[in-house]
Amino acid sequence: MLKCKAEELSRKIVNNQLIATDGWLSRWKNRHEIKFKRVHGEKASADESASNDWKMKLNCIITTPDGSLCFKKDVLSGSKKAMYRFTVFLCVNMTGSDKRKLLVEGKSLKPRCFKNMSINKMTVHYHANKNARMTSTIFSNWLYEWDKELQAKSSSILLLIDNCAAYPKNVNSKTSL
Repeated sequence: MLKCKAEELSRKIVNNQLIATDGWLSRWKNRHEIKFKRVHGEKASADESASNDWKMKLNCIITTPDGSLCFKKDVLSGSKKAMYRFTVFLCVNMTGSDKRKLLVEGKSLKPRCFKNMSINKMTVHYHANKNARMTSTIFSNWLYEWDKELQAKSSSILLLIDNCAAYPKNVNSKTSL
C-alpha cells in the first residue's frame, strides 16, 4: 500500500513517474527510522482515554493483526490478540451506485457492541453461527430475498461471485438469477 501511495503522490505532486520497488521502500523506512514490530505479551487493558488518543494516531499508523509499522524509538505495549471473528459479505454494482446492505455474520446472537441497538433496525443484515462464517442457507436466503425485489422491479442482473464453498452449486428453481 505504501508503494502504491508513493507512486500516486509522485504523479500528483511533481508529475514524476516514481517506480516504488521493494528496495526503495526499504531505504525509505531506514531514512525515516520506521520499522515493523511485533506485539508480544499482555501488558495492560486499554482504557477509554487511551483509545480516544489512538483515533488521532490511526491516520499515521498502518496496523496489522500481529504488529505495526512505527518509529524505531517507539515501544509497543502488548495486549491480548482479538479472538472475535466475523464475516462481511459485500455486494455492489459496477459503478457503485447500487449497494446492497452488508451481510454480517458473527458468533453471538446479540453481540455486546450492539447492546443498546435493535439488530432488526440496523443498516446491515446480521446473522449468527458458531463459526461466524457464510453458510449456504444464509446465502441462499439472502439471494432469494434479493431476487424477489428484482422481480418486483422487473429487473435482471448478472451476479458474479467467487468460489466460496458456502455458495450453493445449483441455484434453486425458485430463483431466476
